Amino acid sequence: MVSEEKHKINVWCPESLWKQVEALGFDSPTKAVMASFEKLVTKSQDGSLKEQIRHENESKTQEMEKQLNEARKHALDIQNELSARLEEAHQQIEGLKKDKENLIEMYNKHVLQVQALLNQKEIEAPKVKKPWWRS
Repeated sequence: MVSEEKHKINVWCPESLWKQVEALGFDSPTKAVMASFEKLVTKSQDGSLKEQIRHENESKTQEMEKQLNEARKHALDIQNELSARLEEAHQQIEGLKKDKENLIEMYNKHVLQVQALLNQKEIEAPKVKKPWWRS
């Protein structure tokens, strides 16, 4: 074993984290820190840790953009459907307004016709009042 120059570090960590480290089998802070540093260095040598994080972030970003585009498309579809329903409702309202106007006009014509018939009947045969004792 080659003796290397050593660098002293002093670290404070939360008690809960230290209990988890002890549960992994580390009985001294030095061994735990050395194992962590070796793992960090090995991982960065295998493929830059930053590069891996960047790649993960890019793929997550692409997935989120895809989901956002799908949500926008779905919202646009709903908006188009609601616009079509609204237009259909406006058309039905206009049709009902025309039907109402036609019914009012037909009612007025019917009333005039009945009034004309009553007037004609009154002219042709005026009503003769019966005496009260013959009713």
